[in-house]
Amino acid sequence: MPRAKGQVPKPGKVAIIDPRMVFTVETLRATLGLRQGSLPREIRQKRLKAHRICGRYFILGADVLLWIKGGEIERRETTGTACILNNES
Repeated sequence: MPRAKGQVPKPGKVAIIDPRMVFTVETLRATLGLRQGSLPREIRQKRLKAHRICGRYFILGADVLLWIKGGEIERRETTGTACILNNES
């Protein structure tokens, strides 16, 4: 049964990305299991580097690894003030 347009595939395989690999937008999207508009948005917002050659976009594995590493979110410390405010008597 074919998937609906833009639907995320089921998780399963682990993606191994070699820095020397070359992806098209479609192959990278399928490899990472992303929605259809995710990569074009990341390229447009200049968070993911892509190279346009002969009217097609190509993405290097090294750039994919930098993009993933750059998206790391640092954990914030909670102060506990929300708990104090909610327990007012």
